[in-house]
Amino acid sequence: MVFKRIHFIIAALLFFFTFISSNYLRASDLSMVVIDAKNGQEVFSKNSVKRRPPASLTKMMTLYLTFYAVENTGKLKLDQRVRISKKASGEPPSRLGLKAGNTETIRNLIRSAALKSANDSATALAEAISGSELKFAEYMTRSAKLMGMENTRFKNAHGLTEKGHYSTASDMAILARRLYTDFPDYYHLFGKNFTYVRGLKIKNTNWKLLKSYRGADGIKTGYTNAAGFNLAASAERGSERVIGVILGAEGSGERTKRMIEMLNIGFSNLENYPYKDPLSPINLNNLLNSGSQGVLVAAHIPPPRPNLNFSIDSVGFLGISNVSKIDRPQIFLIPKSFSPDTEITNKIESSFKVYSQKRDHFIQVGFYYTKSNAKGDITKVILSSIDTLKEAQTNIVPVIRQKEKGYSLEFDGLTSAQALKSCARIRVNKINCIVSFR
Repeated sequence: MVFKRIHFIIAALLFFFTFISSNYLRASDLSMVVIDAKNGQEVFSKNSVKRRPPASLTKMMTLYLTFYAVENTGKLKLDQRVRISKKASGEPPSRLGLKAGNTETIRNLIRSAALKSANDSATALAEAISGSELKFAEYMTRSAKLMGMENTRFKNAHGLTEKGHYSTASDMAILARRLYTDFPDYYHLFGKNFTYVRGLKIKNTNWKLLKSYRGADGIKTGYTNAAGFNLAASAERGSERVIGVILGAEGSGERTKRMIEMLNIGFSNLENYPYKDPLSPINLNNLLNSGSQGVLVAAHIPPPRPNLNFSIDSVGFLGISNVSKIDRPQIFLIPKSFSPDTEITNKIESSFKVYSQKRDHFIQVGFYYTKSNAKGDITKVILSSIDTLKEAQTNIVPVIRQKEKGYSLEFDGLTSAQALKSCARIRVNKINCIVSFR
């Protein structure tokens, strides 16, 4: 009996540690990115160009092309009724419950695809635009290439797992920005907590984020066994807007918590990108039935990002421009002027409990031409937020900013709340500070 108990305890411990280990490895494998909506610059990224199943984030492209068909080509009208095919009616959940042979309005198909993430509605929209889902998927991929989504290939309109159907966090952020910028009159739909279709109340699958994050107004959730829990989100505060994408979370709670952290990092770091870079209009008219992918590429959209490299490995490594070999996120531009956002600072001061307590965040402070100058500011920086930085690991790291070599102070081993609070305080002293996490 004693032997059996010991055996049971050992088995339970092995299961526990295996479970914790697998969760840790999965969490470290997340793909994440936050961009500044006004110029498309990445404010934070991790594994952002890793190809992964996008799940129902796919429907952002389906809906973008539907909006385009309504507003730009006139191929569809919102109150137009389309006949539902056997293929569309047979799509697995989530579903609106469309019946083969019946008809439904484009308006209701849009609503149910956007909020309920209905797979049958997505397929019905694809068939209404291209005649078949296969042709529509080709149209989706060509449109993605034109938008600058270089690592995306679509095989269906809904995002259910299929071989060769993939995207990246960075590409999904490009698409989300396009959706917000090109169709603002339709974008508001993604921020609704619910809508009505055929008299039935449909709840938004993104309700957790909309309810818990001030300024959140979209965009799309996604989940499959292969993809994990995905989320593309956007939030606006004052005149600023950030867009975040997370792929591969373990659960809906994790993706919401991580997204809240990322959006806060985004708002906290926006002054590093003070300029605006509006998106240029794109013309998809010739792509609908085209077999080529290079049609109408008059300009690269979005515009190329500046060469902003960052490394802590060695000073000799600073000249290398291949950012894909660098584990740390890109370094950010020094702000031309400083104007701390007190609204964000106050929010940070009063909302610690919503953040993760993992010490997986770090901050980078200042830009110095010599190590001795950097060293001279360590005490000053720590005193500006001594309760959060007193136990942090402090390093002087080589960086490149605006093509100039120099050094920054790095404080590692912080919780998300400590990192955000520290940077908010440091910036009050007009010292540049960047928040990031591993």
